[in-house]
Amino acid sequence: MLVVIGSMFTGISLGIMLRGREIKWIPYAITLLIWALLFLLGVHTGVDKTIVHQLHNIGWDTFVITFAAISGSLLFAWLLWGYINFKKRKE
Repeated sequence: MLVVIGSMFTGISLGIMLRGREIKWIPYAITLLIWALLFLLGVHTGVDKTIVHQLHNIGWDTFVITFAAISGSLLFAWLLWGYINFKKRKE
């Protein structure tokens, strides 16, 4: 847990020190790391025999909750994107 908190504060410190500099590769690195994390999560799930054997028991509840979470995230991301672009156009 201390490693996670230390990593977070290290990232915050670096962000503060690099504030004002344009680092063009950061968005690409973030996207690549998110893809890697999702891939590794899928591998970890596929390797776990308990999860794989229980997939037929999980049922529609899990599907509905997942679909609702993804839909809500997409909806609010779209709304936030529209709000930010509206605010930029207004200025």
